Amino acid sequence: MNLILVPMMNQFEIPLIAYAPVARGDSLGTNLTKQKVLKDIAEKHRSDTFQILLAWCIRNGQTIAIPQSSNTSHVINNVKAAEIQLTQQDLEQLDSIYPKPSVKQPLALW
Repeated sequence: MNLILVPMMNQFEIPLIAYAPVARGDSLGTNLTKQKVLKDIAEKHRSDTFQILLAWCIRNGQTIAIPQSSNTSHVINNVKAAEIQLTQQDLEQLDSIYPKPSVKQPLALW
């Protein structure tokens, strides 16, 4: 993502849309949810790793996520992710294992 785009969107209060924000087919593959730090944060918040990743994606209140919702329990879990209040320490830990890209990257399509 262009390093200028998100600050400009924030300045003009334009929401960012995260389509399939926790996609299993991305470049991180199946290791996406196997990070110990992520598991620890999920346990602390009594949630699953996908809920934590979704909460992390929408933490700024200006990102609209369109997560997969193939069944009722998945929809309920997605909604519960919006109720998770990640701490500053949680955010710093997540940011360290999933850093922002420093260069333009293509969208992973599967």
